Amino acid sequence: MKTLCWLLRREFWEHRAILIAPLITAAVLLVGTLTQVIIKPAQDPTISATKLAELAVFFATCYALPFFIVNGFVALFYLMDSLYGERKDRSVLFWRSLPVSDTAAVSAKLITALVVAPCLAALTAAATMPLITPIFKVAFASEHYSVLPLMWNASNYANAVVLWFYATVVGVFWFFPVCAWFLAVSAWAPKNPFLWGLVPPGALFVVEKLVRGTSWVGDQISNRIDGWLPLAFNVNAAGRGGDVNVDQRHMMIPNNILDWIDPRPLLASPGLWLGIAVGLLLVFLAVQGRRYRTEA
Repeated sequence: MKTLCWLLRREFWEHRAILIAPLITAAVLLVGTLTQVIIKPAQDPTISATKLAELAVFFATCYALPFFIVNGFVALFYLMDSLYGERKDRSVLFWRSLPVSDTAAVSAKLITALVVAPCLAALTAAATMPLITPIFKVAFASEHYSVLPLMWNASNYANAVVLWFYATVVGVFWFFPVCAWFLAVSAWAPKNPFLWGLVPPGALFVVEKLVRGTSWVGDQISNRIDGWLPLAFNVNAAGRGGDVNVDQRHMMIPNNILDWIDPRPLLASPGLWLGIAVGLLLVFLAVQGRRYRTEA
C-alpha cells in the first residue's frame, strides 16, 4: 500500500493537470455565475414557481457535470501519454531500476485516471458549490424568484454530492475498458499514441458503414460513452412532473435526488461485465508493453 501511495504521488508530480483542471473549471463557473452568464437563462418571468423549483433541483444535480467532462478529457490525454512518455524520454529505464513491478506501475496510472482524478473533480465541485449558492440567492431575491433560494438548501446539496460520488463509482467500472484501451495503446504505440488510440476505432466504423451499411462499431462506442446513464439511474423515478432527456429517454425530476440512484439494471447488464473482462485483458497488454518496450 505504501508503494502504491508513492506511485500515485509520482503521477501527480509528473501530471499537474489532474489537480489544476478542476480548479480552472471551478473558477470558470464562479466567474460565469458572478457575471450572470449562467444565471440569465433562468431569469424568465414566464417561468412558474414550480418550474423554478425543478430547475433548482436539476441544477444542483448537474453542477458537477462540467467537472466530470473536463476530467474525462484530462484523463484521456494523461492515459495516452503516461506509458508512451516514459519510453520517449527513456525514464522507464530509471523506474525499472526501482523495486516496483510493471503491474504496480500500470495499476497506479489506471487508478489515477479512473478513481483519483474523478474523486478530485467531485470534491472540487462539492467544495465550490456552496460558494455559488449566495450568488444565486442574491440574483433571485425578488418575489417571483424567491422559490429558488428556498429550494437551494443543504438537503439538496448533500443529496447531490452523494449522487456525484455514486456516478464516480459507476464510472470506474463502466469506463474501465476505455481507460485500459488508451493505456495499452500508450504502452505499445511506436509513435503518436493519440492517432493510434482514436484512428483504429474510427476506421472500423467507416469501413463497416461503407462495406456492410451497418453501424455496430459506432453503436458500441456511443453506448460506452453514455449508455450507462439509463442503466445506473432510475429514469422512472416518481417526481415533480418536469423531465429531462437522457439517451432519448425522459427522466423525471424526482422529489428526492437520491431517488435517481438504482444500480440494479447496471449490475444486470452484460455490457458492464463484458467491458470489465475486456478491460482486464487490455491492462495485461499494457503491463506487457511496459515490460518489453523501451523505445518510442
